[in-house]
Amino acid sequence: MSERRAPQLRGLAPLTPLMAEAHQLATRRGRVAVDQETWRRAVGERVARRALPVALRRGSLLVRVATAAWAQELSFLTGELRTRLQACGVEVQELRFVVGAVEPPPASRPLQPPPAPLAPLPAALAARLELIDDPELRAALEGAARRSLTPR
Repeated sequence: MSERRAPQLRGLAPLTPLMAEAHQLATRRGRVAVDQETWRRAVGERVARRALPVALRRGSLLVRVATAAWAQELSFLTGELRTRLQACGVEVQELRFVVGAVEPPPASRPLQPPPAPLAPLPAALAARLELIDDPELRAALEGAARRSLTPR
């Protein structure tokens, strides 16, 4: 009988890389079908909130859906969903649906527009800022002044 050893703690680590590593391991073992971002990109935000890929085995993707109505609705869209998933690199030939609890995925962050260029400083203010000896303080005050002068 082999004895299981507790994993050695290597100190504090950010959670995101650890979760990604666990997800990759689960994916290789067939326990996770598709990562959430790929799934959301392929099926869209509306479907991703109500359906969750569970397992992918031999080209058959098992999808948990929130209700029987969603299972029926998505069964009508199987061809389109399969095509979209394949375009995202998921090797799926068949989709099967099962009703169960679906946790909504974390909301994706909307793309932020690039920041507007900052307004130039008036000459009098720039001259006053040059009198500050501390370069970090001078840069912080200059940045704050330029942002406050930039129209929104």
